[in-house]
Amino acid sequence: MDFIEIVKLAWKNLWRHRIRTFITVLAMAGSLFLAISLVNMAKGSYSKMIDQGVRSGSGHIGVYQKGYVKDRLAEQSFPMDNLLKKIQNISGVKAVLPHLKFSALAQSAYDSRGSLLFGLKASQEHSINPYIQKLSEGRFLMDSDKRKAVVGSGLAKELRIAPGKSFIITLQDKAGELQSEKLRVVGILQTGIKELDNSMVMVNLPEAQRISGYIGQVHELSVILHSAFLQGSVLPVIQSLLSRKDNLVALGWQQAMPNLRNAIQYDYTSLRVILLLLVTIVGIGIINTFLMSVLERTREFGTLMAIGTPPSFLRWLVITEASFTGLLGVVLGWIGGSVATYYLVTRGLNLAFILSDGQEFGGVFFDPIIRASWNIPNMISLSIFLFIICIGASLYPAWKAAKIEPVQALK
Repeated sequence: MDFIEIVKLAWKNLWRHRIRTFITVLAMAGSLFLAISLVNMAKGSYSKMIDQGVRSGSGHIGVYQKGYVKDRLAEQSFPMDNLLKKIQNISGVKAVLPHLKFSALAQSAYDSRGSLLFGLKASQEHSINPYIQKLSEGRFLMDSDKRKAVVGSGLAKELRIAPGKSFIITLQDKAGELQSEKLRVVGILQTGIKELDNSMVMVNLPEAQRISGYIGQVHELSVILHSAFLQGSVLPVIQSLLSRKDNLVALGWQQAMPNLRNAIQYDYTSLRVILLLLVTIVGIGIINTFLMSVLERTREFGTLMAIGTPPSFLRWLVITEASFTGLLGVVLGWIGGSVATYYLVTRGLNLAFILSDGQEFGGVFFDPIIRASWNIPNMISLSIFLFIICIGASLYPAWKAAKIEPVQALK
């Protein structure tokens, strides 16, 4: 069997029916273009949502008392001691944010509403927490502020309060007694997440500790890393620091924010199902194309076999034609997908006409401007997979060609 002869003949045969070849290549290229664009766009969206989630919530790694993530009880607090400084000194850690959270009642002269009292260190949070940049009125807290608060926009509307106005916050302290404190509003927070906007009351950590009686204690330490890829190396180090503290545990954001993790997994599974259906349709189209090609050349193949051409020559001829088709489709699809990804990375896709103000996704605000991120390993995997589909789709037509009976074909 002359391999060079097969290659030359296969390439020549492709252009005997230019329109059919063009349509087949275009179908493959289009499917790979969509697959690369959607996967890279999904990866960029997930990365952005995870980044916003960890910076506004649990951190890449969270330190809690055992059971707090599930129960969220006020008494599940722990003293910071020197743990915060030890974690801060670990290589790869960007910041450690202490948080104290309580269910409370916010009251004004007009109404009262259930709320979440959130104690934090204002100066540290300001440069990290993305929700803090979403103030619709006023300013954010300063470390020197006492009896000052930033409240959610929905809560402020219900209580009819604005920057400069006061309200009362009431909660159960560490001793089980009800404590009330008058707070003055300095800013209105509008995150886009209804649950937060309707309940959030942010105060400085010392204020939350003083009102609640949990002096020197926190409910969580949110560890922000320089890169999400460092989680696997930093988490064991933090866990080793906690080995002598039986009541504390360090968890990755996947365990601390299960709603976000599950939402991303569900969305990505749906995307993979869509891509599988797309590839299946393309595969069926390729089978049909090459089967038609074989049937149209039945007399030609019969003549070749009548003059002594072995069946294996015809089998490899069809497979080689499919290889050329797949290679052209993959190259064009890769180029198109790369161009689309570059545009989505640099400019993004603005869905504001659908999501005017964004929406919540897994407990995190979903920005209407979607940006992709490069995922070269996935792009290579998708290209190889589609090429294999093309080769696999040609096996039956190739087998069919090798089974042609010369006498029947010449009739």
